[in-house]
Amino acid sequence: MEFREEKKSLLFFVFAFAIMGNYCLDSFLPSVSNIAKTLSTDVGKIELGFALSAIGLAIGSFIFGMLTLKYGRRSLGLISLIVLIIGELFCTFHLNVEFFWISRIIVGIGAGALITIIVTILTEVFQGEEMVKYNSFLMLTIALLPAVSPFFGGLIQTFLGRWEYNFIIPMVLFIILFILYFRSFKEYKEVSQEVSINVGKIIKEYFIPFTELKATFAIVAGIFTLGSIFFYLTIGPTLFESDLHLTPFQYGGFSALNAVGFLCSSYLNIFLIKKGIRKIMIFGNSVALIAGILMIVLFFKVGLSILVIVGPSVLFIFGLNLVHINTLPNAIFVYKKKRGNIGATFIFIQTLFAAFFGIFASSVNIENQKIIGIVFVSTSIILFVIMSIIFHKDKGEVKQ
Repeated sequence: MEFREEKKSLLFFVFAFAIMGNYCLDSFLPSVSNIAKTLSTDVGKIELGFALSAIGLAIGSFIFGMLTLKYGRRSLGLISLIVLIIGELFCTFHLNVEFFWISRIIVGIGAGALITIIVTILTEVFQGEEMVKYNSFLMLTIALLPAVSPFFGGLIQTFLGRWEYNFIIPMVLFIILFILYFRSFKEYKEVSQEVSINVGKIIKEYFIPFTELKATFAIVAGIFTLGSIFFYLTIGPTLFESDLHLTPFQYGGFSALNAVGFLCSSYLNIFLIKKGIRKIMIFGNSVALIAGILMIVLFFKVGLSILVIVGPSVLFIFGLNLVHINTLPNAIFVYKKKRGNIGATFIFIQTLFAAFFGIFASSVNIENQKIIGIVFVSTSIILFVIMSIIFHKDKGEVKQ
């Protein structure tokens, strides 16, 4: 096989893993009410499964990140797919909510492992402008999936009629991916069993970003931006299905509108980047703050309404995404070496702590959109405080 053809094959797995690894995290949200009825539990306890998936993702990326060099991309890719198949299968069992939680953590661990494989392949095989191009497409794909996945989950729930299919269909797709990966993926880099795994050293490297002001700011900002989005996604089933009485299909459709915010901000960022990362982040956070205030004001003027929730939410995601997509450069471009390590640290820490926003959301009794507006406004204010402190102490713009 020519190297160019081999690259195409690797690129296929990079995007297939990215799509399925992220799709399986929240595609089940339109089925939350149905799952709760089957397991005879509260909707909030099923919503908690989304946050637990995120925690599993962080754990999986940490564990498999340590093992990649020693055991190779092929072996760990196959193992991660097996973990996902088992996790999705367990999610279909009608046992109890605790078993469902464990199943969602298993799915998250498998998804985190896939993301580790993706980052490894992308940084090892592709270089320079080629890597930047494919990474841009990859980041856009990953950003859109949290908004788009519930739409397909709603379609499955509506037209197939049983919530189990929202786990069976991903499981079947993972089985297909496993077969393709097993048959066609060849280890492109020598695997050394002599490579030692120094857990202490690896953990120590996870604290490296906190020695640099810009990287610390990036991680903290990433936690709050991703966390507020996790909060919104987690309470979606309660607000849209239970309180507004939307069908799973309708909920998925309104959720997909959030993709408009992601797409527009990602596209606009390309043109604004010349203005400087800091100016973009300030502008984006200002838009997010206005969106939160707008949601609260409209609540008192109009009351509980679909448009009053969706409109400000899309605007909030538009603004917050301008902040979020520019946090990673702050984390890695301050280092000349170990950018991969810093990037992995960034993803692990922000995902782990942002998941607690989802846990909080699943424990709150949501009756209207006022709490969402309060979270939106609070997030923006906290980010402005952090920005003012960091930007005042370090006046240098990040250089890529």
